[in-house]
Amino acid sequence: MKSSRPRILRFLRGKASLLRRVYHTDCNIRDRILAGRSLRSYTMDLLQQDARNYISPKQFLQRNLFFFTEPPHRDTSSIVTDDIPEQDLLEHIDSVMATDVMSWTAECLEARLRTVIKQAHGSIMDTGDPKKMKDSQQTWNRALYHNMRKALMRGSEGPSLAHTMAILGREVCRSRYQAYYSSK
Repeated sequence: MKSSRPRILRFLRGKASLLRRVYHTDCNIRDRILAGRSLRSYTMDLLQQDARNYISPKQFLQRNLFFFTEPPHRDTSSIVTDDIPEQDLLEHIDSVMATDVMSWTAECLEARLRTVIKQAHGSIMDTGDPKKMKDSQQTWNRALYHNMRKALMRGSEGPSLAHTMAILGREVCRSRYQAYYSSK
């Protein structure tokens, strides 16, 4: 990966006009996305987290474009719930989104996601049957992660959910989540 960084940065500089157009078109978007960080610092955080999926600079930019622009709104008519009551799912997503600013790091968010899933499936299925408990946890994992990625990244591939949330920042995540589910 070390040898790829200069190549990626050169490519991004080559695409700087595109990024400048995006950022200069709407200063509010730029300010919300960068949240006081430099574009270089922001991009380096992203490179470090998505390095294992790196193929080429062009593919990297296409894969991670949602980090640099507001993703377009898509059809929200179907929330994947896997037989979980939609209201319960949204309440648990809300509790992740309510994580305080000081805890908005990849490590803390990952721990928070695990805790929320454990609480969620534990409150639904406390039968003592290990297979049912495992199935319940997998169902909650799938529903929670899928719907959060859908709201934050419009379902795009990218780094882990916790790392994506940490890179985007708390305000951007909360804004995208509210915009996505309020348009439902």
